[in-house]
Amino acid sequence: MKKSKRSKKSKKSRNAFWAGLLSFVFMTLSFQAHATILNPYRYEIKNYPAEVDCHDFALELETKFKSLNQIDQAKGRCVDIGETLSFVVEYVAEIPVEVVTTDLYGSAVVSGGWFKDRASCIQGLDAAVEMFEQATELEVFTSYCYKRPSARRPWVTKIDGFGEHQLKPRVAQQIMLGSFINETEETFIRDIRTSLVRLGAKFIGPVFINYWMSYPEIGYLYYSDQIFYPKLNVISKVHNKELCLSQAELIKRTYSRHQNPPLKVSCMGAGISNLFEVIALDTNDSSDFERSAETFANFQSCEAKRPALAAFYNERYQLKAASLCSQELETTIELEKKWHVHFISES
Repeated sequence: MKKSKRSKKSKKSRNAFWAGLLSFVFMTLSFQAHATILNPYRYEIKNYPAEVDCHDFALELETKFKSLNQIDQAKGRCVDIGETLSFVVEYVAEIPVEVVTTDLYGSAVVSGGWFKDRASCIQGLDAAVEMFEQATELEVFTSYCYKRPSARRPWVTKIDGFGEHQLKPRVAQQIMLGSFINETEETFIRDIRTSLVRLGAKFIGPVFINYWMSYPEIGYLYYSDQIFYPKLNVISKVHNKELCLSQAELIKRTYSRHQNPPLKVSCMGAGISNLFEVIALDTNDSSDFERSAETFANFQSCEAKRPALAAFYNERYQLKAASLCSQELETTIELEKKWHVHFISES
């Protein structure tokens, strides 16, 4: 029996309907798969100088934020007016913008700064901005000085930019539990800066000394794709200043033969005790040392045995090291504690 023309047309219509429906579903799923999912984010500015109209400046921040990040949906708001101003830029994007900032003190042990007063901070701001732009190759979004809770150097420059950067700004700080011996802050800072250049830090900002209680704290800002964070390593502990200074010179000469010597070697008064320490600020564990298994009751007996013991260790363990006598590093007061020979590798 032949099918009618109407049934053939009906079948074609049904096929066309299902084909169209499937095409629509496919296009919808495809669109959803490729659709950008936008999320809300916020960027904050705190401690801005109260020298601008807060609400007007929030609008300026909004406009510049949209332009630098190519974002359409963003809103700048003034959120706090006091001795300083606070702002927030709320925006919608697929992922948050990458913030590059010199304000890196959140995890620091001591919230120190770089400048003693606001005037000197403002004076250094232009140079800091220029360094930021050269090192990161980013346009600066905002830059200003603000005060942190530090009695000696409370002022810092805060510089922010957005995007992929060439070199990253980094801040390093390390407390030294002692006092400078035959050294000034200026010479200490000079040697740290010289060592950072040697390590490959191309852009070095402020290098500074703050104080936590009575203890000096070295800190510096630099730009690099590597981390040069100073680790404090005590090499020896002795009972008088002259011995400490002579050991420091021996250690400096020994480490100078290393491919990557420490940032700094120095003799320091060891805090509340009457002892003195030779310390190394190290970024790569090059100041590690070995000590003798043998112990001695005092410095004199240790020093008497040191040359022979050093020759034995160098031959037996192939140390190729300089040697010195040190009181046990855990000792906190000058008593007749154990002494060891320490071996400082020459390579």
